[in-house]
Amino acid sequence: MDAAKIKYHQTGDYLLPNLKAPDNPNIGIWGMRRKEHLLKFKDPVYTGLFLSGKLNSHLVETDTAASVFPKERQKAFEMGAALAVR
Repeated sequence: MDAAKIKYHQTGDYLLPNLKAPDNPNIGIWGMRRKEHLLKFKDPVYTGLFLSGKLNSHLVETDTAASVFPKERQKAFEMGAALAVR
């Protein structure tokens, strides 16, 4: 962000930037578990993702992939069972 493009407001004797926090995405159970794992065992990876602003997108991607996997596994199981019956 260019410093000239940032808007400021005056509070007393100070100029404070008008900043808005990014929206938090809806992270499910697998995203939360991934975050706990990163905090506990992979602190440098967590810190890097957090500081680069990519942590939330990583957690959403992890949660999405983990949520889709059981459905794909179930379909594969059903297809395998259907093939075995023939």
